Amino acid sequence: MAHFLKRLFGGNRGPSNGLSRVTNLEVSEQSIGQSDLGPFAVLLSRGAYLQFLGMGSPDVQSALTSLSDILQSTDDAHGYIELMLRGRGWRPHLVACVAALLSRDRAEYASLIWRTFDYGSWVAPQLAVVLYLSDPEFRHEAKQRIVSRCPVTAASDLDVHFERTIRAKNIASLLRIVASLPSETHWVASELEHADVRVLMNADTDSCGDIVDSWLAAVQMQFTKFGCDLGPRPI
Repeated sequence: MAHFLKRLFGGNRGPSNGLSRVTNLEVSEQSIGQSDLGPFAVLLSRGAYLQFLGMGSPDVQSALTSLSDILQSTDDAHGYIELMLRGRGWRPHLVACVAALLSRDRAEYASLIWRTFDYGSWVAPQLAVVLYLSDPEFRHEAKQRIVSRCPVTAASDLDVHFERTIRAKNIASLLRIVASLPSETHWVASELEHADVRVLMNADTDSCGDIVDSWLAAVQMQFTKFGCDLGPRPI
């Protein structure tokens, strides 16, 4: 079990291979050194990412300020954000997603975040919320995944148990958000009647739907306080 959790949660240490050499999602988290993350590395080394995990800490505003300053001071924010969304490390995933929300064009990062979501991340509920707030095509993309039961991108470390864990987290996260859309309430109810969906929902031991609700409310409150309105995009 410890080995399984380590694979899912990821880490942050390892030798530096350089930004340009990371070419696909299936990259060992240990192969991405903090020096590869340029100015964003400080948010990981100093634990600022923890402020974004629940978005309820008194230090969230300070962390948002630090991240905003980094975004404004680097010319390659997109490249670093893309790099942080590779592998299975939930810590860089979290920083990357909050950075996307702070960016001028949130929708620009939607395809990258969907790719990470499909690959699997411990912070799937947070990724789902960011996608809801960023992707104009969220409704379509989410329903498409729910209907196909959230298939997971093939990877060498993917076994049956690991795959089901990812699928359970993903479908629970998406169903909770889609259920909040007035026009989709009955559709979600009908999907929940399917036996295979109920099996996946029962396998979601993290209560991802509840995390979606609490993180969405918290991130909207924190961003409003920061002077950035995250009103949901028209979907």
